[in-house]
Amino acid sequence: MMFAVATLSQTKATASVVEHARLQAAADSGVLLAAFRFVAIHAAPLGPGAVQGPVPMRLSCRMSDGIALLVSAADEGGNIDLKAADDELIRRLFVEFGATSDQATALVDAIVDYRDLDDLPRVHGAESAEYQAAGLAFGPKNALFGSVEELEQAGCRRNPIRQ
Repeated sequence: MMFAVATLSQTKATASVVEHARLQAAADSGVLLAAFRFVAIHAAPLGPGAVQGPVPMRLSCRMSDGIALLVSAADEGGNIDLKAADDELIRRLFVEFGATSDQATALVDAIVDYRDLDDLPRVHGAESAEYQAAGLAFGPKNALFGSVEELEQAGCRRNPIRQ
């Protein structure tokens, strides 16, 4: 009886390993397919109506063993990491999107004050005392951004170019 139980246990463990390998191979195929499509998109000659810049992609197919594969991918190459970007990079981004130099500087001050650890407000920024004086129920995070939505709390929602 012990032999039968041990054999059954080993058979189940082996089946689990095989299924994991099958699913991992499908996931790897999806990643390779997405990478191939990105290379093909960016290698294509630009003609009239061609898409330029980051192209979000959604692919679906059925593998030969019946696994349905759905891949969603987006080119992150043009994104800016607000956790690591310096003042000048953020300022240039806002100017590129239509802000005046003064508007861009004010936005940078608000963003940096929101994420920095000190309690010293920049010229156009705000720290805890300024948030409280404005009657807001929250203050600066004084930590790195966790999401893009936190830009609104940093004061960017009041700016006409926030989009």
